[in-house]
Amino acid sequence: MHKQLLTGAILLLLAGCNEARREARNTSEDNVIVANAQVAGEMIFCREINRRTTREDCEDLTATAAEAKKGTAAFNVPPMTRGKATMIELAISLEPPPMEDPGSGGEPAVKNASDNATVPENASATLETPTPSPAPSRIAARPISKGPAPAEVVDALPGETEQYSPLVGRDMRAELIGQGFKIEPKSPASQVLRPGSTTSWEWEVTPLRGTNYALAVKTAVEGVMANGERVVLGSTVETRTVDVKVAWYDRVRDGLTEAPTWIKLVTGILLALAALFAAWWKLVRSAKGEKTPDDEKDADKDAGKNKPD
Repeated sequence: MHKQLLTGAILLLLAGCNEARREARNTSEDNVIVANAQVAGEMIFCREINRRTTREDCEDLTATAAEAKKGTAAFNVPPMTRGKATMIELAISLEPPPMEDPGSGGEPAVKNASDNATVPENASATLETPTPSPAPSRIAARPISKGPAPAEVVDALPGETEQYSPLVGRDMRAELIGQGFKIEPKSPASQVLRPGSTTSWEWEVTPLRGTNYALAVKTAVEGVMANGERVVLGSTVETRTVDVKVAWYDRVRDGLTEAPTWIKLVTGILLALAALFAAWWKLVRSAKGEKTPDDEKDADKDAGKNKPD
């Protein structure tokens, strides 16, 4: 009987110890999660964006900036006419620009083994030179894109196709800037670039003046913070000069628009000359003793005042 009671007590004691250990483990894990959350949410100065933010956001933004690389882009620069809308399209791909063949021009990159081989003096005349292994191919490696290249997308549009290599990342923003133009975006400014595809931005551009002006394409790699805010991590600006033509009827309208200014100037000069001539003529008639119409009016007024009532 005593043995049974002792065994039961031991079992109860072991069960209590296991429960205490389980609670202690859960409490420890909860404390670690809370501590990690506090560390992730800690506000620090992030050098990548030059301002204070959470540690988690800073680490994500730093990693995104480090992953940015040179990509491929193309856009069209068509001739424009003042007052007429023209579409400009920018196409960007994550694919890197084609690599130049390092062996083109100059000495070949790989030499045969026999070029530097030396034959011992006591070697037999029948000794054959070792057959060199074939030189490795120097064809430039370029990732295969599933979709059309940016230049292929833009080639169908009017104007010359301009290609360049901007800094690219997953989240991109593109803007078209230029003075003397009315620019209306036809696509979202921020878009996502996906591997193996090409993403496009479109703008409707209307020149407001007739001369050569510059258009600038500004692209930027964006980082997205936990609260959804987007920040610029790196940007590229490409500028091109646009030849804006002016139709003959626009030139006539410009002349008519500017005419009132000249008319006002000429009218002012003529009025000043007329006033000067009138003053000079009055002075001449007064010198001759002649009465001017103004003098006769003044005399009539004085005579009317002197009449008895």
